[in-house]
Amino acid sequence: MITPDSLQVINKLQGLYMQKPFSYIYSYTSQQINFDSLEALLVGNAIPQLLNDDAKLQADSGRTILSGNLQELAYKLILGADLKANHTELSDLVADQSLTVDNSAFIAVANRVLPSQIDMLSVMPKKKVKMNLHYIKADFDQPLEYPFSIPSGYSPAK
Repeated sequence: MITPDSLQVINKLQGLYMQKPFSYIYSYTSQQINFDSLEALLVGNAIPQLLNDDAKLQADSGRTILSGNLQELAYKLILGADLKANHTELSDLVADQSLTVDNSAFIAVANRVLPSQIDMLSVMPKKKVKMNLHYIKADFDQPLEYPFSIPSGYSPAK
């Protein structure tokens, strides 16, 4: 569960859990990434701050490429012909960190098109983290409940 102030992860296969402040993600990506940015990436949207008047715009074979700098963060965003975010590159040159996000497969759900496959790669000195998300179901406009608790007997991850 990710909230604007914390991260909680349960590893059911190994009986482990992790609870960290939201700032923990900065060890894997730039401090420019906030909750809204992370949320956008996890559902296959463009990061809102990248869609600004200072972005360099280029058309290439039916794709639209936006690139630029957001303070110390260099970015490149590739939108498909349908203007869906296909590829996002973020590079923090000062911290020597990069984050690449590819949205490779899209599905239509409730008159909306969203990615069903999201691949993320975070590279920083001495660390490389790869995450693959595969969504098989999506619901919209439903009441939400978030019952999230750490099961007894689970140990903290190191």
